[in-house]
Amino acid sequence: MIKLSIIIPMYNAECWISNMINDIYNQTYLPKFEIVIVDDGSTDDSKKLVFELMKEKKEIIYIWQKNQKQAVARNKGLSVAKGEKILFLDSDDRMAKTMFEKLFATNKSLIITGISKINEAGKVLQIETCSNLKKANNQKNLIATYLTKNKEMDVGLWNKLFEKKIIDCHNLTFELDNYFEDSLFVLSYLLHIEVTDIYFIEEPLYFLVKRSGSTTHTHEINLKEICDRYFELIESKLERLGVLEEKELTEILFSLKIRLVIFYLNRSIVNCDVDNAHLGIREQIRAIKIRQVFFSSIPIKYKLGFLLMKGFPKRYAVIYKKKKGV
Repeated sequence: MIKLSIIIPMYNAECWISNMINDIYNQTYLPKFEIVIVDDGSTDDSKKLVFELMKEKKEIIYIWQKNQKQAVARNKGLSVAKGEKILFLDSDDRMAKTMFEKLFATNKSLIITGISKINEAGKVLQIETCSNLKKANNQKNLIATYLTKNKEMDVGLWNKLFEKKIIDCHNLTFELDNYFEDSLFVLSYLLHIEVTDIYFIEEPLYFLVKRSGSTTHTHEINLKEICDRYFELIESKLERLGVLEEKELTEILFSLKIRLVIFYLNRSIVNCDVDNAHLGIREQIRAIKIRQVFFSSIPIKYKLGFLLMKGFPKRYAVIYKKKKGV
């Protein structure tokens, strides 16, 4: 019986897919596994390279699809996966040799490791090892923390080991194309497990490579609509499952809305000139009252950022662009 299905969406990854495959085979512990590579319509030599690897590595399954983005690719991978556990990896990232050994050292419904964010040269940019989710003592608090105080290690897919039977039982799939599809999937999964079903490994075992030109560094012209759709899907899920009381739900959704507004505006600042950026800030936050924000559940850095946005939008735009080096 296959213990682990590793699902890897791939698009024009000829420069790094071999590194990820080698990281898998160089693990200090390997259960019986399969690697499901879903080629999202690559136009480089990714397919040729994978076919060469498949001559020696019999665990690799190759699937091709026309370019439809990561959500569709991961759903296709899930539809053929036979493993008891599911691990989603990105083709251009790296892993510590002990990652599988530590993931399989315990048997919980969800296992989360720390991450190390590195640049293309391998320089460490940031390390996250302590999940904010660990502070939750019940499911209500877990969901509230996830939506209002999450870190990248909390919402990402690649540092988590999932149970296939939970995914199948609740028909969990990826939505929203190429933005928020990972955080939405993790939320859906969290809604069907208890806090005690989660195990945390406070070591940076997954290396998230921050590359220029990746999804998180490019601009979608319809990003505002994507943010709105993400909010609507979360609102619908929470209302349908009835995990939270009405007052709690209202508070969490307001806090989430503020975070999404700040996220959208920050991305707009990076991709616009300062004058257009600061006018966009004024338009988006005019109706939001400072008092409401400071009584919300979002972290203090978002509250202070919002305060600066509202009072000094042009200065905020200049400072944020300089911080991001653009």
